[in-house]
Amino acid sequence: SHGCPKLKEFKIKAAHLITDPKPIIYINKIDNVEKMKKKTNFKTKLKELSDIDHENLTSLSFNEPSTNTTVMNTESKATIGLMVLCKKCPLIEKLDLSLCFRLNTAIMRCVSLLTHLKVINLTGCYELQADSMERFSQGCASLEELNLTECKHAVNKFSLTCLATNCKLLKILILNQCNIKGPEMKALSLFESIEQLEITHSYGLTDVMILPICEDHT
Repeated sequence: SHGCPKLKEFKIKAAHLITDPKPIIYINKIDNVEKMKKKTNFKTKLKELSDIDHENLTSLSFNEPSTNTTVMNTESKATIGLMVLCKKCPLIEKLDLSLCFRLNTAIMRCVSLLTHLKVINLTGCYELQADSMERFSQGCASLEELNLTECKHAVNKFSLTCLATNCKLLKILILNQCNIKGPEMKALSLFESIEQLEITHSYGLTDVMILPICEDHT
């Protein structure tokens, strides 16, 4: 297999198991999850791993030599796959990660590597945070279309200012159900190339708040 290094468009909509890096427990001399549950010192860590299935746990390498348990900040197989995708398919221009709701730092660490990215759909990635958008905007400076529908934690004055500063070519910005208000509207006025803007279901928005995008900045 030679992979798909010329890939330019990839849709992974609603891949619910694609996730951010999670702490993984490496276990010595314990070969199944049921035995782990009987160990009181594992209870706290097991709660952190509630979204990792039984198969993923039992397929780990049980060969840490020094102690019974070692907690390592590693990555799940799914996030490793996303990282490899972004590294090995650098020509991707269109990416659909809509409804991959577990993603946050993966957008910052992985997707930001796609310097040719022009269109991305992050609809329903509601765990995405505003601080992750800074590095994303820096790495994806060629971006022309961005959909952040239902990503209300990722949309605020800071993240929008980062996007306006770093993504000068952005023409289409969709922020439906992101609770846009005055500070966000002021940041939106910084997008000089914007041609299509959607901010539906921003129930707190007033007519006064929309004035910044109508002002002459010359």
